[in-house]
Amino acid sequence: EDLIRLVLTDRSAVIYVYYADDTPYLAVSWQRGDNLWLVIASLEGVIETAFVVENPESYLNRSMFHYLGAMAEVVE
Repeated sequence: EDLIRLVLTDRSAVIYVYYADDTPYLAVSWQRGDNLWLVIASLEGVIETAFVVENPESYLNRSMFHYLGAMAEVVE
């Protein structure tokens, strides 16, 4: 829970819209040391999953992820 809170409150985190079939989710990525964390939540705010991404360059470049911007840019 504390790690998820860190991810969701860090203004340097990056926000994506993630689509599973036709359902949109918010995906927030956050770099901590050598690990890139990804938190995925429903649009209602329910945390669906959180994990360390392996091969983040290729993982986040898949067509189901749509870049929105840095937390500082998107959330004011």
